[in-house]
Amino acid sequence: MSEKKPKKGKGIFKNIESKTSLPQNNRDKIRQLTIEADRHFNEQNYEEAIKYYDEIIKLAPDFKEAYNNRGFSYAQLGNFDKAVIDFDKVIEIGPADKGAYFNRGLIYTNLEKFEEAISDYTKAIEIDPTDKGAYFNRGLIYANLEKFEEALEDFTLYVEYTDRVPYKLYFLLIDLYKTKKIDKEQVINTIKDIINKHKNDNFESKKTNRDEKTNEIIDIIVDKNGEQIDINPHTLYSYVPFDKNTIDAIVQGYKYVSEIFDFNDPTDPTIKLIEETEEIQELLKKIRIACFSTTPLNVLMYSHYTDKHKGISIEYDFSNFDKKDTSLLEVKYKEELKIDSENFQVSMKSNSMGGNGAGEEISFLDLFRTKHLNWEYEKEYRVMTYGIDKIYRPIKAIYLGKDFPKDNIELITELIKDKDIKLYQVRLHEHNVFRLEAEEIS
Repeated sequence: MSEKKPKKGKGIFKNIESKTSLPQNNRDKIRQLTIEADRHFNEQNYEEAIKYYDEIIKLAPDFKEAYNNRGFSYAQLGNFDKAVIDFDKVIEIGPADKGAYFNRGLIYTNLEKFEEAISDYTKAIEIDPTDKGAYFNRGLIYANLEKFEEALEDFTLYVEYTDRVPYKLYFLLIDLYKTKKIDKEQVINTIKDIINKHKNDNFESKKTNRDEKTNEIIDIIVDKNGEQIDINPHTLYSYVPFDKNTIDAIVQGYKYVSEIFDFNDPTDPTIKLIEETEEIQELLKKIRIACFSTTPLNVLMYSHYTDKHKGISIEYDFSNFDKKDTSLLEVKYKEELKIDSENFQVSMKSNSMGGNGAGEEISFLDLFRTKHLNWEYEKEYRVMTYGIDKIYRPIKAIYLGKDFPKDNIELITELIKDKDIKLYQVRLHEHNVFRLEAEEIS
């Protein structure tokens, strides 16, 4: 549950003269007390902070900022009854202060006085009809009281006024959908509205104010003059857990492109191991890679990337792939790779099945797509971008892992029902349990 904290530190002192009428002869003392309150409050020493707020309130009984912060301190210590008394006082002094209603609503929620909490959030919304936090928290209470239509209305208004994709709302709506407490059409449409509202269409990389060397490297990365690969058939697969990010990707039809420093293999990509200038290091932070496989039926891939076969494999269509500002690369698997960072030299050796084991010439792009032989089972292709975090491709099919939760099948079916996407259930092969097979779900 989101929480609107009272003003901290300097915020208390800055508001003394502008919002509170203080006795002239006590201003200096209140200033010193406020400094100490600021220190203890910011250090979360709430018991000590309360002592100073007590002294401030004795000298300035109408100082609402002190009541506000003391109320928050009491709440942090679990003394909700005293917190309510302080927020009552804040509202008495400043009845148009939406923050006081919001904070008291939080306290009432903790006390399970839900009707009082709803009343306070409603008052905060009356003061500020765009208070997204009040809509969300009131919606949670409605959902807890099984007033699901009211909850959905509040969540929809929350989406209207928030400027970020509210992923935490996905799971709440999905849970309500699973329990059949809200009409599934309403839930699915709300999720789609959330995604469409926050869809980012600005995916063009920009190369401005960079030196010639930087631009040259970027041109290599996005393959202006280099290698491109055609895939036959024109299909690649992404293994992912089924979570809020995957729901977003399915509805919008994209694949997320990760930063190279987020990879779990410390040697992948190998470019990370080469010491470079600060400028080039900053450049590398903007390079992103999306990983794919050529098969949807790899046992190890489901084990490693789909939460132990509880996730899915998404089949993306790469026919007519627009390679603007991207590189499509086939991963190379080698048994040995040596790096001389000082001289920026790299050499690698093939496995014993290919070549004579001698050092091979390596290109700059190889530093982004060369992995040890242990990873060869992945049969990996990569899309590399500069500054682009999503690549949009049509989704042809979704393969549900063999242990995909049955409760989620209806949900994923609803998500794709208006799309030309096939759905398959993966299972152990009938004649060989070390292999997988898939059957289409009609």
